[in-house]
Parts: sequence; structure tokens; C-alpha cells
Amino acid sequence: MHECHCQGPPSELPPVTDRFLIFEAEAGRDILLGRTGEHMVRKIRFDISGWRSAFGDGGVQLAAKRGGREAPYLCVVEQDGDDVFWPVTAADVAVPGNGSCELRYYVGGQKVKAMAFRTVTMGSGIGGPCGPPSGNPNQGSLEKMMRLGADTERNAERAETAAMVAQQQAERAAEKASEAVLKAEEALETASNVLKQAESVEQKAQEAAASAETAWQAASSAQEQAAASAKMAGNAEASAQAAQKAAVEAQTLVGELEAVTWPTDDDIQQIWDSTVPDENTKTDEESGT
Repeated sequence: MHECHCQGPPSELPPVTDRFLIFEAEAGRDILLGRTGEHMVRKIRFDISGWRSAFGDGGVQLAAKRGGREAPYLCVVEQDGDDVFWPVTAADVAVPGNGSCELRYYVGGQKVKAMAFRTVTMGSGIGGPCGPPSGNPNQGSLEKMMRLGADTERNAERAETAAMVAQQQAERAAEKASEAVLKAEEALETASNVLKQAESVEQKAQEAAASAETAWQAASSAQEQAAASAKMAGNAEASAQAAQKAAVEAQTLVGELEAVTWPTDDDIQQIWDSTVPDENTKTDEESGT
């Protein structure tokens, strides 16, 4: 039996935007493009918010391959922020059966991410919901193998995306850690400069204290010298007063001496003669009379 893993039929009709039916492209699910002959009836919407968050703003490209051995071709898509729309044309559903498409994301001209989907186009005639049944009895097993390979590829892509996101987050964390280290080093340098300034201020304060101590000692010495000089000045004044008094007394004595009448030589001789006996003259006692 031919297996189909299409999106429809949904329980509710898809939204209609500008006469288009909007169908969401979901990882792991086939994309139902419609029936052969339909033209500009539906749009397939792809969500690229994860890619934009991980890699930044970029451009998209959609390559599709119809059933059979046809070569892939580029589709016309519309990008609107985190949404990419694929308006399905008659050329996209020209061949019924299973095809594929790959959405690619480019940043700076380089492809950074891609995701593949299996597409389904239903035939316009009577038959199964996904076209005429296959005559190959192993078609179900082949399709299961294809789905398994597609799932494996999608899981690998998810793992790759997660690894790239984790790497970018790690790089950002490393950048933030580096910035934190730089800020810590700047803060340490600032603290070191402040400490040096504090040490310089303390040294200047000690020098000022030493200068104040020296000035105080000099002032004390000057005070002592001033006291000694004052004492010497007092002693000199007392000595001067004593000398002045002695001079006055000497002057008085000189005046008194000048007022004295001194005896003449004759007066002295008379006094001498009257007091000293002559050697030739003997008293009665000396002669024994």
C-alpha cells in the first residue's frame, strides 16, 4: 500500500492570506504542495527565527525537485522577517508523486544552514490521496527508509544547529568573561593607584609632622635662648646700676678727699719733733737721778 505522511486533511481549514491558503512547513513532516494543475493556490510558510537568532540577518534560497529524475531548480520565495513564504505554482506541482525541497540560509554570501523536506503532489485524476498507487510492492519499505534517512538528516541538522548555537553562546560567555577580567584588572589597577596615593599622602603627612616637630623644637630652643638673653640683659642692667653706684660713691669720696686739709712738711716735722725725744736727751729715770 502506498503510504502518505502529508499535512492534510486538517481538521480546520488553513488560514487564507491574499487568496492564498497558508500551510506551515514542520520539521519531520511531508509538505503537501497540492494537486497537479493548481497554480498560486497555497503558500508554504517556513519559520527561520532560530536561524536568525543564531546567525543574524541573512538571505534564503529554496531548491525543489519534482518526482522522477528531474534536476533540482530554484523556487521563487518571499522573506518577511522570521517567515519565508513559497507560493506554489503550476510548475511546482506539474509531476505527481513524491519530491523534495531544501531551504538554505546565507549570511555574508556563505551558506550557514539548510533543512530538507519531502514534498507530495497529488494527481488530478481519481486515485489515492497522494496520487496513483505504486506498482512496486516494496514501495512502502522504500518510503520508510527514505523517511528514516530524512529524519536522521534532520536530527543531524538539529544537532549541528544546537552545537553551533552552544558554541556561539560559549564564545559570548568567553567574551563576557574576558570583559569581566579586564574590568577586574582595571579595578585592581585603580585600587593600586588609590593605595599608592594614600601611601604618598601618609608619607607627606609624616614628613609634615616631622617638620612640625622640628619647628616646635626650634621654637622651644629660641624661647630658651630668649629667656637666657633676657636674664643676661637683666644681669647686665644690674651690673650697670652697680657700676653707676660705685662711680657715684667714688666721686663722692674724691670730693671728700679734696675737702680735707693735708699737713705740710713743716707741720709734720713739728709733730714729729714733739712726739719723738732726742737721742741726746735723757730723762731723769734713765740717768738714775
